[in-house]
Amino acid sequence: MSTQSTKSSRTAKKDDLSLYLYPVPHFERKVPPHLENGIPVHSGNKVRCSVAGQEVWVTLDSGISDTVLYRSLASRLGFLKGDESTVKVTVTSVMGTKKIEVVKMKRLELILEGGHQVCDRALILPDKMAHFHDHSTIVLGSHLLQRGGMVQTFHRNGSTLFVCSPLRVLKPSRRGRLKGVMTFGVLPSGVWGSIMTVVVSTGMYSLYFSKRMRKKLRRKLVTESGPCVTLCIGGKHFLRGIPVKAVPHTEVDFILGRRLLREHQATMSYKDGKIIIPSGTVSCIISLSRRRV
Repeated sequence: MSTQSTKSSRTAKKDDLSLYLYPVPHFERKVPPHLENGIPVHSGNKVRCSVAGQEVWVTLDSGISDTVLYRSLASRLGFLKGDESTVKVTVTSVMGTKKIEVVKMKRLELILEGGHQVCDRALILPDKMAHFHDHSTIVLGSHLLQRGGMVQTFHRNGSTLFVCSPLRVLKPSRRGRLKGVMTFGVLPSGVWGSIMTVVVSTGMYSLYFSKRMRKKLRRKLVTESGPCVTLCIGGKHFLRGIPVKAVPHTEVDFILGRRLLREHQATMSYKDGKIIIPSGTVSCIISLSRRRV
């Protein structure tokens, strides 16, 4: 795929399933955002950081609501002594919204590469819950990414993270946490029913669909070249030939990973819930909704 595909006026390939964004995005004249002091983001959407005097990786993931550690890493960092009580909390992620037994941390301090200090409450989850994450990393979820006013600019070789509201993440939030994950709606061509949900997960790579969606869409996702979809982003603008994979352990309809954002050099604005895709002299603005799935 190339950025030029967003300007094509041709219809989608016959074999592709077309997903029409709902509501339809709008287009604005392309103005590059003014951003400074970027943090390099490495393979796997990871950023280097220091926690409790040890160097670890953090994964940036808009597809989970909370800041999360998994038990093996929490033990290695000295946060678990063996006598901690667990509580049931509601966690929203690409697996859906579930009640999970966790250990709560009132304060997790870390220093990102470049010197940005971040502090948040955190949840310690069992390693077996790390279906889509590397359990040796800390996961920064959509709540913290939005509270820190963070913006991630993608390019073909990776991405850069900007912390636009650094003072807001120096202490854990006193207010209630922002619930849910970042999503947008789509209407699949030739499929009757309600609007389907796409969860944007920058911690994942490709475009995925659930087992439930496989049954609903049946043969529409089976083509000679492998499962592909066409994303119709408004008017005669299409993103074509997007590979799509089935993924277990999830209850959501579709999951959009960072591959598409990289290929189209998009900007993910966590701070105001937007994906900005450049297309010629204008940019497509996809507004995201925060919701439980």
